[in-house]
Amino acid sequence: MPLPLLCLCLPLVGCWRLSPQAPQLHTKAPLRNSAPTSFISLLPAAEGLLQGERRDTIIVRRACPDDAKPLAQLCTDAFFGSHTFFDGPIIFLQRAQIFSRVLMQVSRRISIEDGRECRLLVATDSNNGDLCGCIDLAVHLYNEHEKRFELTVDEMPGRRGTYSWQPYVASLAVREDYRRQGIARMLMREAELTAKRWGYNYLSLEVAKSNDVALRFYERLGYRKLREDCSGTGATEVNVRYFWWDLQSVEKLILRSSLHGRW
Repeated sequence: MPLPLLCLCLPLVGCWRLSPQAPQLHTKAPLRNSAPTSFISLLPAAEGLLQGERRDTIIVRRACPDDAKPLAQLCTDAFFGSHTFFDGPIIFLQRAQIFSRVLMQVSRRISIEDGRECRLLVATDSNNGDLCGCIDLAVHLYNEHEKRFELTVDEMPGRRGTYSWQPYVASLAVREDYRRQGIARMLMREAELTAKRWGYNYLSLEVAKSNDVALRFYERLGYRKLREDCSGTGATEVNVRYFWWDLQSVEKLILRSSLHGRW
């Protein structure tokens, strides 16, 4: 039987668009083919992240170009998996290829943030400077009628009554040795405060339907299911099959929470 590593990320070929800069929020996203990576949700080891908090040494700040490599390492480990000598050369090559693509995408993501309604945040340990978590927030086109995000559309369609720009958490990850210390909640809180400062009333995200741990975490934060979304780019599950990784698409859920009265 294959061993599921995780059920939480969008394929790297997935593409999403940035929202227009305020106040021009209802016309056209200014950049095309510019956004790098769109991972879904939280690690399976998120259980207990609301306990044993470590807020005294953790700093949440905006990502900078020097963060690209540790961010790529974190995202590759969190959303795909790590590699040991006993995994063999095939998984080593698969992971190396994925890491290279993630590094390129993260570097591009950091470079296009200025002046846009998108925010890539990282959590660092002030004791040693280690990057231990990240969250990616951006505004995307939301289809009000079908209750789903149009992650590959960067222009407001003609039927404006059906669409709106809405904030969306594209990814959330915490390094394995820093989990269960409240870091994920700190990152979600900062994302919610940022969305409120931008003038939005709701924050949405997507999570793999099979990721029960992440679903429980988000429910504790007040997020509720809007709908199941099997269309477009789905979440990815990584299964270890002997000496190689088998990446398979799985169904995802769209969750949303009101920001009214939060924080």
